[in-house]
Amino acid sequence: MLMIAPTIVWGQSDSLIREYQSPCQSEWTKYNIPPEHRSIVRSNINSHIVYVQEKDQVDNVNRHIFIVRGGQMSPYVVFSTIFVDPCDYDCLNPSIEIYDMRIYDNVCYFCGKMIYPRPLFNGQRITNGFVGYFRRDDILNRTGSVYYQTFPETEQLTRLAISNANGGPLLISAIGYLTSNHHACILELENTGASWTKMFDTINGRPEVDFADIITCSDSLTLLAQYTCANDNLPGSYDYDDSHEVFLLIRFGLDGCYNSYNTTHRMFKYSIPSSESYIFHYNKAPMRLFHINDKLKQFGVAFGVENHDGNNGGIRLFPFNDAWMYDSCIFYQTGSHAEIKDIGNLYKSDSLFVLSQDNSHTNGMIAVPSLGGASHDVTWLTNNSYTYNSLTQKLRGKHIDISGHDDSYEFHLFDQNIHQLSLPSCFNTTIYQYDVFTKRQSNPLVDEWVFSDQETFEWIMKPINTTEVTIETICSYCVEQQ
Repeated sequence: MLMIAPTIVWGQSDSLIREYQSPCQSEWTKYNIPPEHRSIVRSNINSHIVYVQEKDQVDNVNRHIFIVRGGQMSPYVVFSTIFVDPCDYDCLNPSIEIYDMRIYDNVCYFCGKMIYPRPLFNGQRITNGFVGYFRRDDILNRTGSVYYQTFPETEQLTRLAISNANGGPLLISAIGYLTSNHHACILELENTGASWTKMFDTINGRPEVDFADIITCSDSLTLLAQYTCANDNLPGSYDYDDSHEVFLLIRFGLDGCYNSYNTTHRMFKYSIPSSESYIFHYNKAPMRLFHINDKLKQFGVAFGVENHDGNNGGIRLFPFNDAWMYDSCIFYQTGSHAEIKDIGNLYKSDSLFVLSQDNSHTNGMIAVPSLGGASHDVTWLTNNSYTYNSLTQKLRGKHIDISGHDDSYEFHLFDQNIHQLSLPSCFNTTIYQYDVFTKRQSNPLVDEWVFSDQETFEWIMKPINTTEVTIETICSYCVEQQ
């Protein structure tokens, strides 16, 4: 265990921001919950929610654990569910994997897949897309349940966004893959007030388009996509595929894909110019969207890239004011096979924080670029004794939370003030520089969308089991706040 030097007690203050952030610039805590397999942390100015998937157990019954906090972080409630009914030791229960989680109006939504244990004749297991939600206030009042549904029309659902256009129906937009042909799709779940409906959206005749991420901006839904590649051969190969240099953007209104464009729509295609270094991304490379200066409708794209010989990798960040052109591009070098795991920003600012992993940082590393400065600094936060899975701004203020685990898979939260990186930290901090590339316009593409019939469905209610946990501070660096 990492034990840290004495803490400096912080003094009294009238600052409202104090109740939303740790008095320490860097603090790590361990939770006595079951060993972790996967974790996600999400936050907004009113809610802070952590999801932990229990590491595989002998009886194949996995608990899904949620730590739910309000705007003042305390009190909090921890609850668990298994989503499926338990049975005897030899029972073949389906299992759930959750890939993404969002908070909207103090309701937590999540998506993933349900895996059925009996394999098909070709050895592949049957999987269905999965969406669930719960209400924060009901959980904090200990009166809540969790609601979910599986969607056999899809194989899995990987990312989701929640939107509401001008007070209209609430919409869940989840991206994934259709069961019938394995093509990328959007599942649109709409709350009409009287009922919930579902619809599936795909691009007609474009099986090579793979959806990577989707987010809600103040004026639209933004979808990030890429082309699937014929192979992963590097530039210079005789059968090199130019799709390794491409990403695509599509934007809809807040009322969703179908309500915005029920026939054709324009995509924006971006190709990284060969004159720039590090242009290659691997087939189906993890790509992420992120917000910048939320009130100004800005957003960005991030993914990992390689140099021409594949010996070194890094991260590219593309900021946008509009989908038809990115304003510039920054790049910082890491190790080879760099992959984005998560990315965020401090609300109403361009203060970014990026979680990635590569061959030199297999457990993950956090990068904090100083945008707009003449020095082009990017600060790395590392510690190879821990694995980092997800990160978010911590309510309001300048702190971020990172979820992860130690070598024993015990769950941890890592709190860091990213505006005080010059002060002592539980992380190892190193400053590097990033490169800046020029802005570039897109090439527009017109595609036809195909929509399924709209059908009603009902959620399945699942009771929850609340539990008590203890929290141990394993690292703490604090300074007195004025």
